Amino acid sequence: MEASRTTLRMSLLLLTFGGAILACDTASHNSELSRRENSCAVDTSTFNGANSMCFLKASERSFRENASNARSQIPFGDDNPADSPPYTVLPISGKGLGVIAKIPIPRSTKIIIEAPLLTVPMPSLIPGQGFPLASMLTSITSSFSSLPASSQETFLSLHDHRFPGDEEVQQSHLLTIFRSNAYNTGSSDVGLFPLIARINHSCRPNSVNYWSEKLGKRVIYAGRDIGVGEEITVAYIPLLKSTKERQNRLAQYGFVCGCEACSDTSGESGKRRGKIADLMEVLEQKIGLESQKVEANERLARRAERLVGLLGEEELVDYWAKAYRFVAVFEGRAGNWEGARTWGERVVEELRLAEEESEEVNAALKFLDGLKAQ
Repeated sequence: MEASRTTLRMSLLLLTFGGAILACDTASHNSELSRRENSCAVDTSTFNGANSMCFLKASERSFRENASNARSQIPFGDDNPADSPPYTVLPISGKGLGVIAKIPIPRSTKIIIEAPLLTVPMPSLIPGQGFPLASMLTSITSSFSSLPASSQETFLSLHDHRFPGDEEVQQSHLLTIFRSNAYNTGSSDVGLFPLIARINHSCRPNSVNYWSEKLGKRVIYAGRDIGVGEEITVAYIPLLKSTKERQNRLAQYGFVCGCEACSDTSGESGKRRGKIADLMEVLEQKIGLESQKVEANERLARRAERLVGLLGEEELVDYWAKAYRFVAVFEGRAGNWEGARTWGERVVEELRLAEEESEEVNAALKFLDGLKAQ
């Protein structure tokens, strides 16, 4: 099982949309990615990701309004002053619109903090069938109708990814736009975030997408330093798959990813990701099978450190807190308490990049207190 910062246990979701059953394995999705929630859109294949209700943003390959008109409709985010955002929204060749850094953005910077334009509840699960997404149309239409004209224009300017057969059944554009761009807003609702919806995918993203239950907003923060003119990116899919598997999953969004990882002709990136996935699976299993042998735990701690190194080489920041915790746990079990505390502190620091106080941070602090008590 692929693992990351946290694991939310959610069962397989079968999403019924326009007669199609869309499979979404959130249990494995949550275990691989993290609470940082890589972008989420309805996926016709089984996939992995954190805190996700299986709505993934599709590629900004087309849009209804011209680029300048669409840009004028997009807010800069609730907590970002409109006169000083660190980014701009511009057309990008082959991608439609994208979010570009205007100034250097240091790691941990909160780039966008955005409340949903509208939210609707997830429909009730139909046993043996899944969630009938078409039943959301009434809620979406009602919420859309209550928006001011400018917000309605913003909604309609977003990418409208349509599956084969949508035109034949005259599927509502409100529903397909929402399906293409929505993110979860907790455990039961789904919302539309117009600005965050403009952020494109990379298999080596420089930013992290996080739902703050405390704020009731989505937070995009820099997972690493981002340079002037660099596109701000997040991930839509599990990142520990092979290039072929990732491309197959991304094909449903109508684009071919050309990021550094996908363009690596040497195959080294794919090999590293395979090793990362294998290490995560083994360490996840071992962490639940406590061994009393010091030597065994020391070996596992070294393997966890190897995992940290590989994640650093691939710049997969979503997984760092999880990897740090592996090292801390096995160092502690080996009796290396000073090392365990050091790694435990790194877990807290990493989680606090998204939010200073959260359930995850509190759990990490409790874990660290236990290490300090030794």
